[in-house]
Amino acid sequence: MKIDREQVRRRMLRQEIQTFSELADKLGISRQALSAWFKGGPFASTSLAALCRILQCTPNDILILEDGPNAMAPVTRKAEPEFSLG
Repeated sequence: MKIDREQVRRRMLRQEIQTFSELADKLGISRQALSAWFKGGPFASTSLAALCRILQCTPNDILILEDGPNAMAPVTRKAEPEFSLG
């Protein structure tokens, strides 16, 4: 999961935040850390909550699933062993 840069940008403009550096300052993180979030880097749930408060949105508004072979891989279950009673 990563943060959608374009959705964040749109919401920044609504909040009159002009640059990603300004947003990073408001979050108390480096511009590089913010950039890593857009590339799928790790972020804490508290950081996501702070970002949503600043942008006045929900996580669903700005999060996207990453593409890739395991992004939406189904959960597989092991077959149950067969037992006979006779």
